[in-house]
Amino acid sequence: MKNLIIFDAYGTLIAAGAGYREAVRRIPELTECGVNPELFCEEWKILHRQHKEEANGNGYLTEAEIFRKDLSVLYSRYGITGNRNKDADFMQIALGVSKAFEGAADAVNQLKKKYRVIIGADSDTEPLRLNIRRNGMEPDGIYSSEDLKIYKPDRRFYQKMLHSCGGEAENTIYIGNSYHEDVEGPASAGIPSILIDRRRTHMQDGKHTVQPLAVVHSLYNLVQLLEKMQANPRLFPGICWETPHIFS
Repeated sequence: MKNLIIFDAYGTLIAAGAGYREAVRRIPELTECGVNPELFCEEWKILHRQHKEEANGNGYLTEAEIFRKDLSVLYSRYGITGNRNKDADFMQIALGVSKAFEGAADAVNQLKKKYRVIIGADSDTEPLRLNIRRNGMEPDGIYSSEDLKIYKPDRRFYQKMLHSCGGEAENTIYIGNSYHEDVEGPASAGIPSILIDRRRTHMQDGKHTVQPLAVVHSLYNLVQLLEKMQANPRLFPGICWETPHIFS
């Protein structure tokens, strides 16, 4: 029987996009240099993912350290002369005050009545815990990439989290909004998943070799589904590799 729920945080429970944009707006030199903040933000997110992947293979760096590395590249690219370390700190502070999606606290706190619920995310520990507390979520555990010294979607991220919380892969469901990090990644560690697809862009086109147990379009749908699964454990006996169930 599934008894452990692991939530991703950013993009799943907490709206990360607004936080990224707010973080970029805290860099005054962008306006002075005529740089498009939206373009800068998109380039930053791509670069940030690349640097996290490098950190998994070349020695762990905290997100704060990766932010500084990101800005070092981008400031050189755009000829910005600001204080990169100071601006990186401002960016991390901005990400630490992101708002949760509607129903996030209710979902986490309601599911705790029937499951053990933890949150695991690519983030330094302090801003992650701050965001979770500020938004009224009370999970049974919180694990950051800083705690685990590894980033998603590396298999070790999920394995270390399970080891730390005493969970077993076959009794766990991982929930997130990213196919790569929250479906493929957990599957590499033997953990089935449910994909939250708010934009309804997940296509069953044969290109995805691993499929989630189910696809839901809101946290409300998710809670309904998990309550059904608790009442009827045979509903989803294992990882569904072909066609996920869609719940709208």
